[in-house]
Amino acid sequence: MKRMRTARIAGTAMVVIGAAIPVAIFAVTAGTSLPYQDPTPAMLAQQAREIAQANRMLAAGATVGAVLIVAGVAVLVAVGRQRHMEES
Repeated sequence: MKRMRTARIAGTAMVVIGAAIPVAIFAVTAGTSLPYQDPTPAMLAQQAREIAQANRMLAAGATVGAVLIVAGVAVLVAVGRQRHMEES
């Protein structure tokens, strides 16, 4: 019984953390795409590099988040099935 509760907590935490990772990365990198007023070519080049890096970070975070969400849902489904089998 205690193992199922721990698994349910872990599964829920995986789903929540998986959803929070891309949101946190977006919140940190959202300002990089704001345009400068009267930028120099060097500023535009640096901004383009920062935007490309932010896009890569967001893609990686979304991938990790999706994997965590899928794994968390799988754990929750397994716990639900186990609980249903024990009640029957």
